[in-house]
Amino acid sequence: MITSQSTWGKEILHSLHRIYEEMNSNPCKPLRLLSLAASLCADVGDHIQRVPGQINNDQSRIAVWKMTGFIHHNFDLRVTLDDIATAGSVCRSICCELFSTFIGQTPNTYLVQYRIQKGSEMLLGTNRSISEIAMNCGFQSASYFSSVFRNKTGLTPQNYRKKVRTPSHS
Repeated sequence: MITSQSTWGKEILHSLHRIYEEMNSNPCKPLRLLSLAASLCADVGDHIQRVPGQINNDQSRIAVWKMTGFIHHNFDLRVTLDDIATAGSVCRSICCELFSTFIGQTPNTYLVQYRIQKGSEMLLGTNRSISEIAMNCGFQSASYFSSVFRNKTGLTPQNYRKKVRTPSHS
């Protein structure tokens, strides 16, 4: 999980914020956006540490990259552990082991966290209903989305939208 508790986490979150701001700037500058995204990828790559004793580290990293990419491209669909493992060309147990080693969480936790992240972006960047956002983020119901969202952020989606959209420094 990326949090602001570590220097690295703060840097990553700042980079993500800069990317989000650039995406919403008028006019959006695609080359600047690409540069920010490449920089973020490089920072993440620098942070992933080599695991001592792992025989085929590069192939493991590629598998993790493919599996997380699969999640990022399919978070809005029904995604199973088998789907994620298949994306990395590994079995379910190796999938879980790689996520634990390189990401520090289970594939399902990563998927849910990514869905909540995308839901947060939609809450702030659109006027879509909570139900529509829930469905667009791969949740089966608005109530389940709201429950998971509140569990992860401490706020209901409605309160998050109100609180974060309201400037606290005006």
